[in-house]
Amino acid sequence: MRGYRVACVVLALSGCGFDDALFFGWDDRRVMCGQVIDDIGRDLDVGRVLGRMDDAATYRQVYNVYAHTPGVTVSRAWIDRVLDEAVRRRLAFVTYHDMLDDLVRTTAGPCPWN
Repeated sequence: MRGYRVACVVLALSGCGFDDALFFGWDDRRVMCGQVIDDIGRDLDVGRVLGRMDDAATYRQVYNVYAHTPGVTVSRAWIDRVLDEAVRRRLAFVTYHDMLDDLVRTTAGPCPWN
């Protein structure tokens, strides 16, 4: 129980407890929040994920999603769908590694939208 309370406090302090915390505009934010999109062994609200993608496209914001292990925690079909939906909405997508490389090479700036 103590671990759960600590986790709740960390989430509350990090500012990741609200939908709008999942979006950012390549600002100088020190905490980056994201949403797990693993779909194997858990209920995932697909409509909510796709709706957030719509919001990201509309407001030209970053919607940070991540998954853990393809084929184990997230189906390959769902990964394909998420990427297809991003392309359909003309959202750019990068890996965490890509983002780190970009930060090392340049200063923060606007997202390179497709």
